[in-house]
Amino acid sequence: MGIYDRDYYRDEPRRPLMGDWSAVTILIVINAAIFLLDQFFTKNFWLTDHFALRSDLLRHPWQFFTLLTCGFAHDPSSFWHIGLNMFALWVFGVDVERLYGRARFLQFYLSFVVSSSLGWLLMNATSRPPASLIGASGAIMSIMVIYVFKFPNRTFLLYFVVPVPAWLLGVIYAGYNVYESLSPQAGDRTAYSAHIAGLLFGFIFVRTGWHLFSFMPTSWPKWAKFGGPKLRVRSEDEEPRTQREVQMRVDEILEKISREGESSLTPAERSELEELSRRFRNRR
Repeated sequence: MGIYDRDYYRDEPRRPLMGDWSAVTILIVINAAIFLLDQFFTKNFWLTDHFALRSDLLRHPWQFFTLLTCGFAHDPSSFWHIGLNMFALWVFGVDVERLYGRARFLQFYLSFVVSSSLGWLLMNATSRPPASLIGASGAIMSIMVIYVFKFPNRTFLLYFVVPVPAWLLGVIYAGYNVYESLSPQAGDRTAYSAHIAGLLFGFIFVRTGWHLFSFMPTSWPKWAKFGGPKLRVRSEDEEPRTQREVQMRVDEILEKISREGESSLTPAERSELEELSRRFRNRR
């Protein structure tokens, strides 16, 4: 029986509305909201214009925020741009988020937006006239790479007809983007260099676990710490816990799973969860 089938997990209190949303849902809603807001409530697609990353960013460093915002803006003249991107995010992102948890997924997704934007900027810094970048496809390419490595034998229908395994689909996408990036017309409409950067940074993450947020400190001063108490395992000679203490400890571990994914649990925490589950069932 898995931990998600246990009674104490089903009895966990519901979180507020936003707390129940997956990272993929949150990202899709934000992208759709920005697209619709720009369509109906701004003049001359003001949001898209100000969110876009320009290739001459080094001349306008105060617009550095566009390295991130460009990943949440899409072509306002075409529903297909945002529609296909969000569909791909849903297809590849749902299972990847289940592996890593909502908080970590959001962390490396935002990292992939910025890193693919930096890759595109590096390749287009000398463009004349200056080019611009919008769209989430660079980050989605990174998510696709993770999916391909974690679920290589999942079957997809290419063009909704031809069944192919996920690893072959990844090879096809990667090869197509490299081929198109070398074409004389590359970049006229599609930012293939951002796609290739996304593929590269996704591969780096799979092999090393590295992303831009890896630069953040792993420990904080005492005054800056937040969240609940640290996880620890009690020894056998400690006093038995009350039912409330058992429930609180179980909730702490489940909260960690929600934030970081089941794979984040240490062997000691897994063992403790099994033991607490047994105690909780016995007392009920």
